[in-house]
Amino acid sequence: MTLECATDMSIQVLGNAAPASAEGQSLVLVRAYFGVGGGIGAHTHPGTLVVVVEEGQFGVTLEEEGMEMMVMRASDDPATPAAAEPLTAGQETVLEPGDWFIETGMAHSARNAGDEEVVVTFTGLVEAGQPVTSCV
Repeated sequence: MTLECATDMSIQVLGNAAPASAEGQSLVLVRAYFGVGGGIGAHTHPGTLVVVVEEGQFGVTLEEEGMEMMVMRASDDPATPAAAEPLTAGQETVLEPGDWFIETGMAHSARNAGDEEVVVTFTGLVEAGQPVTSCV
């Protein structure tokens, strides 16, 4: 997949299925790699995704006013629940390994905010037949 709004980024489709209980939807599992300096400009996804940072520092910016997106911060203690943090439109939030968020079709951008490769995994239900990611 090549996106005009992405630089030094690649994806690996790990799984894709059409669940019988979600007609018209595809269940996807994707790993994305962002090289140093890499990123993706304003884009959307046609459904609901859970995005988890596996490696590196991942900068995410919510591009739309009036939309709500929460980041869940990982805890070193498995008994401690993740702490929720709202994203502010137009302001970058840097996520670390183990941090995650749910994305529901709002425009956002992302980039490698560190000096090592960033690896994120996302899974979710998206509209069947639609690209998983579209530049806006």
